[in-house]
Amino acid sequence: MSSFFLPAQSVTLPLLVGREGLVAAHSVMQQTMQLVRVASPAAATALVGWFGEAACYYADGLTFFFSAAMLATLAYHRPAGPAARGFGAVLSELSQGVRFILTHPSYSFVILSMTAGGFAITCFSALIPVFVRDVLCGGPGLAGAIGSLIGLGSVAGALVVMRVSCQRAPACLLSLGMAGIGAAIFLLAAFRRQPVTLTCSFTIGVSVAVIVVTATALLQGETPVEMRGRVSSSSAAMMALAQMVALVFAGGWAERFGIVPLFRASAVMLFGVVLGGIWKLRRARIGMMRD
Repeated sequence: MSSFFLPAQSVTLPLLVGREGLVAAHSVMQQTMQLVRVASPAAATALVGWFGEAACYYADGLTFFFSAAMLATLAYHRPAGPAARGFGAVLSELSQGVRFILTHPSYSFVILSMTAGGFAITCFSALIPVFVRDVLCGGPGLAGAIGSLIGLGSVAGALVVMRVSCQRAPACLLSLGMAGIGAAIFLLAAFRRQPVTLTCSFTIGVSVAVIVVTATALLQGETPVEMRGRVSSSSAAMMALAQMVALVFAGGWAERFGIVPLFRASAVMLFGVVLGGIWKLRRARIGMMRD
């Protein structure tokens, strides 16, 4: 269902807060989401202790009804546009979104950053319990601490973006976020110590927030109104594909090559995307200056 919700959210938010409020809005959303992720395990433990496991599922279901009721109260004006009909029309609009992304260097760098970051984080998230058990010789407590620190880092990262977004170019922030994830994954694979892993987990959280808030605000603010839904749907499809590939193959790759080499390869990939994106943006700027 997120495949329906996320593109609609990306189209609606700019209509509610305006272009100038997008960074602040996404920062608040990222902080809220991560704080909930930090607090929810304690709430789930209490529910299980008091009412049993089924209570968590009932409570989870009720939150979606509450969310739907809150969304139903929103009032905004959306310019009318032609509605797509039929499967062919949907594919046509999806291809238009992909073409729009690929023909704009800044957009393609944003989507590539989000896709590469999503791929690396999905591999990391899928394999971190095994890394904790087999490499760090830790238990569930350490794995839980890593998840909490990633969440706290995301809250801190959203605050940082809110403060520095006016002083730094979006491409610079995206590059810093990608480099931060790459450096953190490389260091935890190189040193393989619990304190280093915990520190790197917090750094990953900060970097993820920087990428998500900056990229989402940039796409929603710079994309023409008539293309927002198509660009959002296309980028979501590319992200989902990267995450699916990571989930399907991460286990097999880890068994064949080892978790530590796989983490190192993910870090190298992220650094490569940063360098390639900077080179592409620089070439685009040189071309614009010549024109």
